[in-house]
Amino acid sequence: MGQETETAGPAADGEDLQRRLHVVADPQRLRILALLAGGEHGVCEITAALGLPQNAVSHHLQVLRGEGLLDSRRKPQDRRWVYYRLRPEALRPLGRLLLDWADAAETAGERAPACPLPPPF
Repeated sequence: MGQETETAGPAADGEDLQRRLHVVADPQRLRILALLAGGEHGVCEITAALGLPQNAVSHHLQVLRGEGLLDSRRKPQDRRWVYYRLRPEALRPLGRLLLDWADAAETAGERAPACPLPPPF
């Protein structure tokens, strides 16, 4: 029930990261991701925990799953209920990107401005 992801090189990876960052930037989706970091939850549990309407939760889950950030499953004994969990392998590249930026910022020294300076008065 998980989604397959394909990699077509660095450009595709950059586009994937950009799209995924945009998707997770939504405040409600961030709340859902934070909740699911604690383990698998059903839609009704997410709705109750976050105080959001069921249709809004379902929409956000669909978007997150569509980006490959979540897996879903149904229990064999009761197929009505859908349970969602994070896909760590899909989230790690986002974390690595942010950590790489933080590392680069820590090691970057001061630099002279490249813009021309205004004439003195």
